[in-house]
Amino acid sequence: MSAEKTGQVLAAITDEGLFERLATAVLREANPAYRSLVHTGVNAAGKTIKSPLDAICFVQGADPPHMVAVHHTITARSDLRKKWLCEPSKVKPRKGAPSAVPAGDLIKTADLVAEERARTPKLRATLVLTTNKEPSEALVRAVEAEGRNRGLAGC
Repeated sequence: MSAEKTGQVLAAITDEGLFERLATAVLREANPAYRSLVHTGVNAAGKTIKSPLDAICFVQGADPPHMVAVHHTITARSDLRKKWLCEPSKVKPRKGAPSAVPAGDLIKTADLVAEERARTPKLRATLVLTTNKEPSEALVRAVEAEGRNRGLAGC
């Protein structure tokens, strides 16, 4: 199958669980450090479940310790910035009500990594974001910069 056709097939996936299983399998094969990923984002029936991360692992033998955090999404391209970078504290609530907007995946992961660094100060952390849409170059740069600002690699 051509790369163009593969991109079209991936973009057409509407089953979140299917995309998560596929993306996790590809990551495990593509990078030896990701082979031990625990896929926390789907249940035994292949349906997505609420979880702070979609997959996680600690790279065996890494010194300093190295955590890999993964988020998958089939969100529309136009909503990827919000999905990955939304900071609820910066969202203006309507008429004084607290913001109900969920934190973006990068923000949630940075908070989780901060908790882990309280236990393991020298922890390295890599964030892997997968999507079945091609993000804009501006978004890729924004995610990379925000990840660096928050001590994450591989954003």
